Amino acid sequence: MSTFNVEGYSIAPIAEEDLPTIANFLWISKQQLTINRVLWNDWPNEAAQRLNYQNAVNMGFKDPSNETFKVTSDSTREIVGHVLCRKTTAKPNARPAPKDAASALAENDEIPPYFNAPVLKAVTAAVNGIGEEWDGVEHFELTHIFILQPHRKCGIGSSLVNLCIGKARNAGLPLSLQSEPAAHDFFLKRGFKDTKHVDFNLAKWAPPCTGFGLFRLSGMVLRM
Repeated sequence: MSTFNVEGYSIAPIAEEDLPTIANFLWISKQQLTINRVLWNDWPNEAAQRLNYQNAVNMGFKDPSNETFKVTSDSTREIVGHVLCRKTTAKPNARPAPKDAASALAENDEIPPYFNAPVLKAVTAAVNGIGEEWDGVEHFELTHIFILQPHRKCGIGSSLVNLCIGKARNAGLPLSLQSEPAAHDFFLKRGFKDTKHVDFNLAKWAPPCTGFGLFRLSGMVLRM
């Protein structure tokens, strides 16, 4: 693809046989988030988390509005990263679909016991609140991006973001995303602007004196 040009790596659409690897990437990325430690009961509760992420990846793969790409190392043929972006068609007054199975459960008050129910409800409300400005608005959304640690700092992440930017620019549409704290500066440096954010005080869900503080989920946009 013309927007991806990183020496030693190739890009291609994700195939069904890649889904377990992509689910593992989601697992790895979520373990790096402080909020993950209070979202799941009996943390890390690996079996429940992995099942949830596999279901989310399977569901996303079947959604025709999603475009998913993998990056492989030319030398090892290993998948080392991926990106998911989607185009949302304007549907005035339509209720937005939940982003994943966990959000759907929270919205319907059908929360499995492995989730910390108050945290899941707070996260779902935050995601929906940040995304309200896009309800009924045609746009692209960068949903998830991940690069394995040994392959970072060589331009893969920037090239994947540029791929999504190119799709939005060709359509003349804005590109939105919701950023976790560690990636916020990365997106700022690539031209995204803050829209609205939600701060979670993790201390109220954590044991006393354990160092938990504020966790920010930031809405961002790049307008073409």
